[in-house]
Amino acid sequence: MLMDKNRASEICRKALSFVTGGQGEVTLYQSAGPLTRIANNAIHQNVETMDLNVSLRVDAGGRSGRATTNQADDESLRALARQAAAAAAAITGDQELPPLMGPQTYREIPAYDDSSAQLEPEQRARMVRRAVDLALRDKVELAGLVSNGFHVRAMANSNGLFAYQASSSMTMEITARSGLAAGRCARTVRRAADLDPEQVAATAIRKCLGGRDARALEPGEYTVILEPEAVTTPLMFLAWLSFGALAVQENLSCLSGKLGQKLMGGNITIRDDAYHPLMIWASPFDAEGMPKRPVAIIERGVVQGPVYDLKTAAKDKTTTTGHGLPQPNTYGPPRWTTWCGRPGAGCWSPASGTTGWWTARRR
Repeated sequence: MLMDKNRASEICRKALSFVTGGQGEVTLYQSAGPLTRIANNAIHQNVETMDLNVSLRVDAGGRSGRATTNQADDESLRALARQAAAAAAAITGDQELPPLMGPQTYREIPAYDDSSAQLEPEQRARMVRRAVDLALRDKVELAGLVSNGFHVRAMANSNGLFAYQASSSMTMEITARSGLAAGRCARTVRRAADLDPEQVAATAIRKCLGGRDARALEPGEYTVILEPEAVTTPLMFLAWLSFGALAVQENLSCLSGKLGQKLMGGNITIRDDAYHPLMIWASPFDAEGMPKRPVAIIERGVVQGPVYDLKTAAKDKTTTTGHGLPQPNTYGPPRWTTWCGRPGAGCWSPASGTTGWWTARRR
């Protein structure tokens, strides 16, 4: 069952109440992940997972310790506070921790929909049936999955900050095979009605059939048109290496020393925007509880700047863009993406729950 805002707040406040020395910050994450797997044109697996993670950070004397549990009863939370305090006491040296922030105001993101959060196995099976009917007609074999579920993120600290976000999503991934030829298509949506299983299957099948009579090409120059999912793969590594402020500050980024310079073609714009309507897993706050801000990293080929967390922003005497990971960390603000499922799809960072919306488009 989805944890509502009141219950999330109750757990967070209870965990903080057991912190007896220093300040505390608690992060709560709940997820549900039903999944139907397909192979050889048939369903071969139905699974469902539910998980709860409560992570408590205790800051005392310039040192920070963290402990995690998957239980929310009083005794478990009391033990969690003792473990986090003990971890902080074991740290030697000053970790240069950014301050815990007070209450913030967040822009709402309508990221939750019952139709995707509560989809039943029978409904997923009907979607598979529609896809398999197309495969049987075209004499190909399908493999893949249909998944849905919800996520809850909440956090609170000793300075009165509290943030909560619920989101849901539904995904269908299909690979069609015929001999050595294969084609793939994936779609992720917030509302179940926005996902057409026949369209996903038909796209995968069309790619597969188009590769049946593949032939070798002579060496030479060819115009290649990449799908958005393929474009996001090099973008993912570019983001990992270069788009976070820490990498820029340490001169490890291709953006280092290039602010205001034209680094790419004038037809390239790269932005991070958690509020874009296609950013399926977006959250309006980062792991430091700061509101997320849309950021132009490259605008018409010109470097605008990286994304910031509190610590890197203080060093550059600027403000955070809402891209912080849980502190303390050695990564700096999150700057990577791991999945992009459709034209202009949103990309998700597992380390913080979300990074936001990455686009690279022609102008």
